[in-house]
Amino acid sequence: MQEFDSDDTTSTGSAVSVEDVDEPPLLESQGTQGPPSIFNRLPAETLLYIFSFAACRPMISFHPFLRWTADVSWREYAGVGSSLALVCKAWRALATEVLYSDVVFTTVLQVPLLFRTLKSPGSDAYGRHVRSISLQCPILEQTALDTLCRFLSAIVHLCPRLDRLVLSQEKFTSSYRHDINYMGFPFARIRTLTHLHMTDTDAYGSFERVDFLAECINIESMTISWPLNVTIPLATPPALPRLRDLTLVVVIEDVPHHAVAFEAPALRSLTICMEGTPHADGEHRIEPLVMHLLGCYGQTLRRLHLSFMSQIPECWEFLGAGDDQAFVDLCPDLEHFITYAATPLNLRQHPTLKWIDVWVPSFALDPAHGGEHEYEHENENSSLLPGFLPPRGSDRVALPALQGCRKLDISLAMFLELPFIIAPDSGVPPGEPYGVWSFGGLKVAQTRRAVTWLDPFAYDSDADSTYSYSSASDDPPEEYLSDGEENVDRTVRNVFRALVESSAQSVQQAEYYLEGSWP
Repeated sequence: MQEFDSDDTTSTGSAVSVEDVDEPPLLESQGTQGPPSIFNRLPAETLLYIFSFAACRPMISFHPFLRWTADVSWREYAGVGSSLALVCKAWRALATEVLYSDVVFTTVLQVPLLFRTLKSPGSDAYGRHVRSISLQCPILEQTALDTLCRFLSAIVHLCPRLDRLVLSQEKFTSSYRHDINYMGFPFARIRTLTHLHMTDTDAYGSFERVDFLAECINIESMTISWPLNVTIPLATPPALPRLRDLTLVVVIEDVPHHAVAFEAPALRSLTICMEGTPHADGEHRIEPLVMHLLGCYGQTLRRLHLSFMSQIPECWEFLGAGDDQAFVDLCPDLEHFITYAATPLNLRQHPTLKWIDVWVPSFALDPAHGGEHEYEHENENSSLLPGFLPPRGSDRVALPALQGCRKLDISLAMFLELPFIIAPDSGVPPGEPYGVWSFGGLKVAQTRRAVTWLDPFAYDSDADSTYSYSSASDDPPEEYLSDGEENVDRTVRNVFRALVESSAQSVQQAEYYLEGSWP
């Protein structure tokens, strides 16, 4: 079974580069007799792709409601990057670029340590590799935040290619609710910033202030808590002229229907990520909220995703009957609609809608036929999506541009970007019943009509290879970038031997994921 691997950092705008490598063409042979191995003949660019697959954490995030920290799989991948750097001098330069491209802080104390590393003699080039910084650590007092802001401002100055920033607060910090001013972050100095993630969804957190957005004029993708908390009235809402992808994290029970929005004339994709438990009149509270947001942004949208993560599994029922058509009516150019459904969708007409994805209760694929065997002999009057849309040709449906419908396993809703990464028009490898996508060891199967887990499973923490507890004493020493090979043990050598054997297939997968075509 061929797999599509999503761990490539180049797919999300944080691509690694080889422009600063001293000798990019070929790696030197290690002096072995006979013909040189395939790994010694690979161009540095190809090795960099392979290293990115091996040593970068999966570029897919969990639903903000879950508040799982970024190091769930990051430590394992960082450890692989450290091992890659130990092999030889030629590998050190490439592994260093991969290792420093994505920085994750899980405690405030790690921020001064990175600053010291970037300022240390001989480390001048490290800052050029930093493309992403994630701060997913608790900030419980203003003094800690002041320290964080001071060092972050200095780090930003040393990272001229930084384009991604993640600031997220964990749930337990809500117990310490008090006034903390987050506006000390140096947004104005990050002119290269194109991706911003700021979530603190315990009611009205300080991240929701809009003052700083006026400085983020180059933002193209943003995830932010909403509604925006305007403590000082603004003459006009801030404008984000380049914003194309917006995710709003909404606490359902605390949202006024007409909260402040901002201008985004180029917006193409909107995810409304709702959490919490609706009140008894939730049906009447959620629908006006969505209608208000679509009234602000619907005219330019190509993709709309309604995402729920609630304490009650039937939360989507609070949208109310008939809302599907009302929503798409506010999006005249919509092409991809993703929603939840417990009853048939009330979609009757739309001139441009091409794809419909529906989150449904968990299901399994047919291992022999990929779950599509039952649809192979459908006739002209069969249903587009059984149980959710009327039959083809029905007088009740006028969707001239519709190309396909899929059902999505609701247990995968924790991966917010899944319907985008596994796009509706993604092809299945020839001769295979389904395609397989790998997200840090989690395997997802995809057919023309369905996306679900490759194999149904029950979580077993003892068998989970994507996360293992580690203390500060387990962190790699500062000398991990040594040029010597004497510290490379047999296990590491075996890993690289396997990597050599699978290099051709890895490159093929990289080309597929980057170019979107299967040979």
